[in-house]
Amino acid sequence: MTNNAKVATAVIAALVIGVPLAMKMSGDKTASAGPIHASPDATACGSSTAGMCGPDGKGKNAVTQALPRFVDIGTTTCAPCKAMLRVMEELEQQYPGALRIEFVNVRDDPDNAAQYGVRVIPTQIFFSPEGKELYRHTGVFPTRDVVAKWKELGYDLTPRKEGK
Repeated sequence: MTNNAKVATAVIAALVIGVPLAMKMSGDKTASAGPIHASPDATACGSSTAGMCGPDGKGKNAVTQALPRFVDIGTTTCAPCKAMLRVMEELEQQYPGALRIEFVNVRDDPDNAAQYGVRVIPTQIFFSPEGKELYRHTGVFPTRDVVAKWKELGYDLTPRKEGK
């Protein structure tokens, strides 16, 4: 392994381990972008609180199995992560029942976050209804771009009708 590869590995390891550890030690529980609510047909695995299912989506029932899954891995404290929390709220409001939206907080559930192999937060992962990873993105992903990516992947989300 070259020196550059060793340095890169050390930096990535420090970020993956150090950031959640530092946040846990800081004890700052005041920052929040607001709650993320599960879609009406979500189960414990499909709820936006996540932490109850891994990347394979184990725990889904027949109702949620037919829905594609959007997973955001981040925290409630970093600025880009807060932006993604707002994106997830917009998706839930504008496209109810169209997909399962999950949030994995690396601060509260580092073991579950590690199962996704995430090295940088926020990271978004798009899964098929069968649990196959279709696409992965790192950083802030605006709502319109998330919807466009789902369409590109073959899932045309239907927006909520006005007045409903």
